Amino acid sequence: MDIKRFETFDPSHDYYNLKDKLALYVTRRSEAAFDRADRARAAIGDKTALEAYTADMRRRFIESLGGLPYDPSYPLNAKATHVIEEEHFTVETVVLTAREGVYVTGTLYLPKKRRNPCGAVLCQCGHAGDGKAYGRYQRSCRLIASSGLIVFAIDPVGQGERRSYMEQGLGSPLVPACTSDHQYAGEQCVLAGDCIARYFIADAMRAVDYLLTRPEVDPNAIGVTGTSGGGTASCHMMVCDDRIRAAAPGTFVTSRREYFFSGNPQDSEQIWPGATAFGFDHHELLACFAPKPLLLLAVDSDFFAIEGTREVLDCNRRFWEMYGRGEDIGMHVDRSTHAFTDGIAMAAGRFFAHHLNGEERGYDRNALNVRAVNELFATQTGNVKFDYPDAKFVYDENLARLDEYRKTHDVKAARAYLRTCVDRDRTPPEHLGLRRPMNGEVLDRGYGFTPLMWFYQPQLATYALSIRRFDTPSDKPLPITLCLWDNGTNDLESRIHRIRTLCAQGRRVVVVDLAGIGKNTPNDLNHAFSLKNGFGVLDRLTKDLFFLGDSLCALRLFELEQAVRALGEEYGTQDITLLAEGRATILARLYALLHPDTPIDVRDGDRLVDIAREKYYEDYNVSSYLLPGILRYIDI
Repeated sequence: MDIKRFETFDPSHDYYNLKDKLALYVTRRSEAAFDRADRARAAIGDKTALEAYTADMRRRFIESLGGLPYDPSYPLNAKATHVIEEEHFTVETVVLTAREGVYVTGTLYLPKKRRNPCGAVLCQCGHAGDGKAYGRYQRSCRLIASSGLIVFAIDPVGQGERRSYMEQGLGSPLVPACTSDHQYAGEQCVLAGDCIARYFIADAMRAVDYLLTRPEVDPNAIGVTGTSGGGTASCHMMVCDDRIRAAAPGTFVTSRREYFFSGNPQDSEQIWPGATAFGFDHHELLACFAPKPLLLLAVDSDFFAIEGTREVLDCNRRFWEMYGRGEDIGMHVDRSTHAFTDGIAMAAGRFFAHHLNGEERGYDRNALNVRAVNELFATQTGNVKFDYPDAKFVYDENLARLDEYRKTHDVKAARAYLRTCVDRDRTPPEHLGLRRPMNGEVLDRGYGFTPLMWFYQPQLATYALSIRRFDTPSDKPLPITLCLWDNGTNDLESRIHRIRTLCAQGRRVVVVDLAGIGKNTPNDLNHAFSLKNGFGVLDRLTKDLFFLGDSLCALRLFELEQAVRALGEEYGTQDITLLAEGRATILARLYALLHPDTPIDVRDGDRLVDIAREKYYEDYNVSSYLLPGILRYIDI
C-alpha cells in the first residue's frame, strides 16, 4: 500500500484551495456582524436612546462573561504588610480578600504632597509576569502619583504574587505566568460557559472597595488606568463599575475590525463570548462610560492599530456632546511601540489631577525610585499560595462552578443545547456538490483509493480519503468506518496497520479532514504565532468564532453530520461507525450525544470534563475542540 502518496496528496493543487477557506468563512461572518453593529450605533440619536442602548449592552456583556463573582459584603480583611517611607511617597504593600480564599496583592502609593481627601487611581497591570512590581508599571504608578494622586496597583490573576501554578519546592510555575496562565485557566472557564475576565473584574471591584475604606481617599474621585492587558481591565471597569469617575485606558482601545485584520491573537480575558454577535465592540467600552471624563492613551506604532483608536474616539465623541461634555473625551498619543511610556503616564497624571482633584499639576521625575521586585512583595514568600494555605485560584473557582452545575445535569437539556450550538447560523445545503479529485478510484497494491471533497457550507469543503481492499464485494455497499484523527489524512502512515485491519474485515475506511485538520489546516495568519504555538492560527480563528457566539468545535460537528450524509449518498449505506483517536474523540462523543444510535469507537482520547477538572491538562491545540458551556449540562 503506497499510503505516503495519498498522505502527501494536496487537493489545493490544480483543484481547490482548502487552506484559506476557514479564515475566509470567519472573516465573512465577522464583517457582517461589524457592519450590523455600525448601523446600530449610527441609529442612536439622543441621550435617551444612548442610555437605553448602553444599559442593554452592559447587561449583555456581563451576562456573556458568566456574571461577576463580586460580593461587596464579603470581609476585605485588608492589611498593609509593609510600609516603606520615601521622600515623596509612603508606599504600602497590601493584601486583601476578594472572595473566600482569593487573595489580591497590591501596592499603594500615598504622595506626601496631596490634598486631603484625595483622588485615587486604580492602576491595572498589563501582561507582565511581575505584575505590579514590573519596573515599567512601577514607574508609571509613581509618575501618576507624583501629580498628587493616590495610586493603587494590584496583581492580576496569574501575575506577580498571584501566579496560579506555583508548587512547593519549584522555583518557577508549572504553567508560565501571565498570558499562558490566563489561557490555561481560561480554556477551562470556557467549558463552564464563562470568560475568565469575570474574575479579573471582580478582583478590581474589590480593590475599589478597599480604596473606599481609606480615609485619605475621596470616595467621589476614583479613577482607573492601565495599558495593554491593563487597558483591557480598565475598560472592563468602565463598563461594570459605576463608581469609576474618570478613566484613562491605554494601548488597547482600537476596534474589533482593525484588530481582526492584524492576525494577532488575544489573551483569554480579552475574548468576550458572543460580543461581536450582539454588537459589543471597543466602541461600547467607551459609550457605556459616557459622559464621564475619558482620556484614551495610545502610541503611534502599536499592534493595537491607532486607526481603530481614532475611529472609536470619533464615533463616541458625539455621545459626550449629547450631554454638552465634548471637552471631556480625548486622546493622548505618544511616539512608541506597545508600552506604558512615561509620556502617556504623565498625561494620565495631568488628566486625573484635573478631573479628580481639581488641580492643574504635573509630574515629578525625582519620584521615580523603582524598587526591586521583592521589595514590593505583600506576602512573605512572594506567592499567596505559600502564605495562605486556603488560597484559591481560577482553577479552583471554576471547579466549584462545575460542581454546582453537576447537580442539575440533564441529558435531554444537554442534547438540546448542543443542537442549538451546532445549528447556529448554519443550514444544511440542498446539494453537497461532491467531487472526486482523481476522477474516481485509484487501484494501488491491492487497495482502492478515492479522494473525495464536498461542500457543507458555501466555500467550506470537507476533504476525505476512502480506502477499500480491491477484492471486497462490488455488488453490495460496504460498511464504513469513518476515521477522526487529530491530523487527518496528513497522518496516514502511522495508522497503516489499523487501516489494513479494518479493510481486511470487509469495511471501507474513510479518513475525513474536518475544518482546520489535515488538508484543511489553515495557513498562519501571523508568523510570530504558528500552528504549533499556543496562540496560533486555530486558536485565533476559534476565538473569533467565540466572539460570534460560535465555536470551531460546533462547526466541526455540523460538518461531521454532513460527512455522514455525503458518504451515505455516495456509497448507499447508513452502516457507518465513527472511529476516533486522540483529541478527536471529543468530537465523536459529542456526535454520539446528538445521534445516540451511531456506533462510536473511541481510543486513547480526551474528554472535555477531564480537560476542565484536571489542574494540569494537555493544552496543545485544545481551544479548537472546546464546546463552550457544555459542562453546564453534562459531563462528557
